[in-house]
Amino acid sequence: MRQGGCLAPIAPGPGERVLILGASGGMGTLLVQLTQAAGAHVVAVARGDRKTALVKELGADACWARCC
Repeated sequence: MRQGGCLAPIAPGPGERVLILGASGGMGTLLVQLTQAAGAHVVAVARGDRKTALVKELGADACWARCC
């Protein structure tokens, strides 16, 4: 949802599930950590085993490796 050209803020909380695409990038790693700290269940998508291991280490509850 856009508001005045910017993304409207969201505040995930405990019990909510959040899917983060590109979770191993700069913004993705930040979102994984902030969302996990807020108590939400984090599902992360990254490319390759090394990058999925990184987001798992950062606190993602589940990781999917994007293959192409």
